[in-house]
Amino acid sequence: MTLMWFWGKSRNNYAVIDVGWGLVIAGIGSVFAALGSGNVYAKLAILIPVWIWAIRLSGFLYWTRIRTGDAEDKRYSDFRKDYGVHVHRKFFTNVFLLQGFLALLLSGPFVIASEWEWNPSSPSEFLFPVLGWILFLIGVSGEGLADKQLHSFLSIPANKGKLCNVGLWKYTRHPNYFFEWVIWLGIGIIPLSSGVNYALVSLFSPLIMFVLLRFVSGVPFAEKYSLLSKGDVFREYQQATNAFFPWFPKENFLNINSLLEKDLFPDWLIRIRIRQLLAMRLKQETKAGAEKQLAHKLNYVKELKNSPIAVHTRDANEQHYEVPSEFFTYVMGPRMKYSSGYWPTAETSFSESEEAMLALTMERAELKDGMKVLDLGCGWGSVSLYIAEKFPKCKVTGVSNSRTQKEFIEARAKESGLKNITILTQDMNVFTTKEKFDRIISVEMLEHMKNYELLFERLSKFLVNDGKFFVHIFTHKTFAYPFEVVDETDWMAKYFFTGGQMPSDDLFLYFQKDFVIENHWVVNGSNYAKTSEAWYENLLKNKEKVIKILGNTYGEKNKTKWFVYWKVFFLACAELWAYRNGEEWLVSHYLFRKR
Repeated sequence: MTLMWFWGKSRNNYAVIDVGWGLVIAGIGSVFAALGSGNVYAKLAILIPVWIWAIRLSGFLYWTRIRTGDAEDKRYSDFRKDYGVHVHRKFFTNVFLLQGFLALLLSGPFVIASEWEWNPSSPSEFLFPVLGWILFLIGVSGEGLADKQLHSFLSIPANKGKLCNVGLWKYTRHPNYFFEWVIWLGIGIIPLSSGVNYALVSLFSPLIMFVLLRFVSGVPFAEKYSLLSKGDVFREYQQATNAFFPWFPKENFLNINSLLEKDLFPDWLIRIRIRQLLAMRLKQETKAGAEKQLAHKLNYVKELKNSPIAVHTRDANEQHYEVPSEFFTYVMGPRMKYSSGYWPTAETSFSESEEAMLALTMERAELKDGMKVLDLGCGWGSVSLYIAEKFPKCKVTGVSNSRTQKEFIEARAKESGLKNITILTQDMNVFTTKEKFDRIISVEMLEHMKNYELLFERLSKFLVNDGKFFVHIFTHKTFAYPFEVVDETDWMAKYFFTGGQMPSDDLFLYFQKDFVIENHWVVNGSNYAKTSEAWYENLLKNKEKVIKILGNTYGEKNKTKWFVYWKVFFLACAELWAYRNGEEWLVSHYLFRKR
């Protein structure tokens, strides 16, 4: 490895390590063979395939990467940036010596073969060597074919920068790595007939190689740079094609969504998948260091300031706000509160959680009887009706972009004899009023907005001079990101929150041109998780009634599909806010005063 390091340093290209890797391993095998007491048949049974593999791999890499004088592999050029002034020393210790150590870890088959007294005339001793050689030949042929297909694809000028998804690359995103592992599986199996007491140690080599290729230096690095260079095209490829083990592309079979829509998956399995997607989201949003993380957020803030106030408002309506209100009466609590409840004790009931959060909202908004209140994004009227009932001298104006919500609230107000409430159906992009209010309250509406600077500027004009603006919104503790439909994992964005976003807890602090933050609270996400679980349980309890409503809304053919969509939506909400004991995704409260 030291000689390889000197070579790489002299060429100013440390990618030579990839050329030397196979040769070093074959060399280690040869040393064990020379020093071992086993017979020549056993030693050759291992050495021949290892040297074939090493020469083919090293020759191919040298011919296609080093000899051509191409730029250093992206992995190593990034290492150069990270290593800074210590680049040569760190390459020697962190890359070359490390790979030498890993080469030693792969030497299990060589150790076993060095002590193996193989008798080729015994049929019983042929089983594993023959099986191992068959796997080896499959692996070396497959790897060679995959390399050839990729090289041929990229050699066509028209394919420059394009994604190779032909030949073996149609069935796995990394056929070269898969067949590399098959080679080592074969090599690891060959000595199992040796009779040596610790012969099973030989299988550690394919196991270590699998871990390295699939989870350490192979697939993860390749995927990282493919995403950077090919973006959404590669994301679609990820969705359709297995990462490692070959299989038919998913579009040729009934896809996961089709099975989901038929309600074929148990809920516990859906929950597991949701948790996997949440972990994936956190990984996607985590940047390399605090400096890059902050820069990413500031870029997002700048993007919001250059956006319309809201986008895709019609889509949001069609997705779930225009579902008949009767559906939500079977799912939500008595207050029809379509937002997080507050569960202060283990004994708190669903209906009590609604009352508790509404009371907390009034307290934190510093609401007093006799005030004029604007309820933005009033939903099914939980806040507007609560204020009208509990603060009878208040005059409440609720704004929603949903016709059915307006009709529902007006009917409830009439039933309760409440005359101090007015409901408007307006798009927030164009909503304006000449009235002045003492308080503006917004509960889980701003997630659907984009340009808070423009919105807050407009809202500030609706307040009296000492007026205040209270916001209840769901957030992530650190990350702010849009709900965008990039691939099939963006399920929530596609069916429920098109045009919306997940704000970070500190996002509004970047929008204080017209409002000044006066107070700020967070509510643990477990409160929203319990609320979502209650919605989910009500959905299941009233399944027959709900299915009938969905059939009337979306057609008889689609009623099961939409029942599943709503079920998964509630499960996704429950799992999201329960993640890491409710400390990852939160509910945030803010009280702003007019500047």
